[in-house]
Amino acid sequence: MSRRLRTVGVLAVLVLGPAVAGAQSAGDFDGDGVPDGTDVCPYAFDPGQADASIPADGVGDACTCGDIDGDGRAGLSDAAVLRRALAALGPGVVDPARCSVTGGSRDCDAADVMALRGALADPAQGLEPVCLARVGAADLPQQLSVAGDSITRGFAASCECNLGFSCLLDCITGGTEQPEFSWFDGDDGDVFSLHDRYRHFDPAIGADGGAADSGARMRGGSDSFDLQADRIIGQLPADLVVVLLGGNDICSRDCAAGCSQPLFSDAEWREAVRLGLDTLVAVLPDDAAVYLGSVPRVQDLRAAGLARQQDGDVDCELAWELFDICRIATDDGTLSGESLATRLAAIEERQRRYNEILVEEAAAYGANDAGQNPRGVRVVAEYVDEQTPSLGTFRWSGEEINGADCFHPSIAGQNELAELLWRSSPRR
Repeated sequence: MSRRLRTVGVLAVLVLGPAVAGAQSAGDFDGDGVPDGTDVCPYAFDPGQADASIPADGVGDACTCGDIDGDGRAGLSDAAVLRRALAALGPGVVDPARCSVTGGSRDCDAADVMALRGALADPAQGLEPVCLARVGAADLPQQLSVAGDSITRGFAASCECNLGFSCLLDCITGGTEQPEFSWFDGDDGDVFSLHDRYRHFDPAIGADGGAADSGARMRGGSDSFDLQADRIIGQLPADLVVVLLGGNDICSRDCAAGCSQPLFSDAEWREAVRLGLDTLVAVLPDDAAVYLGSVPRVQDLRAAGLARQQDGDVDCELAWELFDICRIATDDGTLSGESLATRLAAIEERQRRYNEILVEEAAAYGANDAGQNPRGVRVVAEYVDEQTPSLGTFRWSGEEINGADCFHPSIAGQNELAELLWRSSPRR
C-alpha cells in the first residue's frame, strides 16, 4: 500500500463525518437535491449550499480545499489542525476530502501544510483547488473489470414480491439475472452504477462485467476468484479491477464448525485471495489498481428478510426454505447441532475476519512483502475497520433486499453498493 493511501487511512479514523448523501443520479451527483448545474459543490453533499467566503466566491463550504477545521474558509488554523492530525493528535480532520491544496487530490500530507502556511503568508502563492471534494475524481481509470457473483449480475433486483402468479410472472419475464441493474455497470436509469459515476467525468471509460457469474465464490467452485481473474486478463486490459466476493463463501457452508463443510478458516480464505491476486498483478498494467470490496454482512440477511416480508406480498421464510437459500444464516432451527444464534455469531466473526484479511493482503501486496508484486500494481481494500463506513459494515434492511428470494440486493441495494464502493475507490 502506498504512503499516500496510508495517510488517508490515518485521517479516516479522525473524521467527524459529513452528512450522509441521498439518492445519487447522473444529474445530481452528490444526491443533495440540488442539480449539478447550480450546485456550489456538485461532488460533495451540501443541501444548504453554504458559502462562508468573504466575499462569497461561488465555491461552497463543503468543497473549499484547505478547509481542515470545517469553518468554510482556509486559514492558519487549518494548517495547524492538519499538522496535528498527521501526527495523530487531536482535534482531527472534519473531512479528509478537503485536505489537499497541492499535489494529489486526496494525499493530505505535509506538503499541504506548507502550502497552506505559505499562501497565507504570501497570498500571491494561492492554493490549488485540487481536493477530492472539489474535483470529484482525478485519478480516472480507462477500463474497469470485475470479479463478482450474482450480486454483481443484478440477480432479481427489480422483483418486489414472491406471492401470487402475476408477481412471479413479472419477475420471470424480467429475467433472474438483471445486469442492467448491477451496481458495477448497470445501464438502467434507476441505477447510478460505478461505471456511470466514472463516465460522468469521461464518457470514454469502458467496463466489462463478463467475468462475474452467479454462484461464484472467493474459494472453490467453478467460478472462484482465481478463475475469474484468468477471465479478466483475457478481456481488454483493465486498469481498475474490482473484486466483490464472499457472500457465497459463507452461504455455501453447512455449519460454523464440526461438520464436513464448516466456515472457511483464515488460512483457507487467505490462500484464495492470494491465488486471484497473484494472477492479476502478474499481468495487469503497471498503473492498474485492484480494489477489494468488502464481504457483506450476511449475518443481517434473516433480520432484513423478516422486515421485508412485512410488506404482505413477500414471504421470505418460505423462499429461503423452498430454494435452500443461505440456510446457515436463515434457518431458525438447529443445523449440524448448532442453533441459529451460534451460527450467526460465527458468521459475524468470520465476516469481520475475512475483511481484515483483505486489508492485510492489500498491505502485503502493496509493500511487496514476499516479492509477489514486483511491478507495484496497487492493491487496496475498501474495508478499514468496524468503525469506518464500508460495504463490510453496512447493515442491510428490508428496503435494500429484493422481494423474490430476500437475499440479493434490490435496486435500492444496488445503488447503495455503488455509492459505498465509489466512495473509497482508489481510482478517483
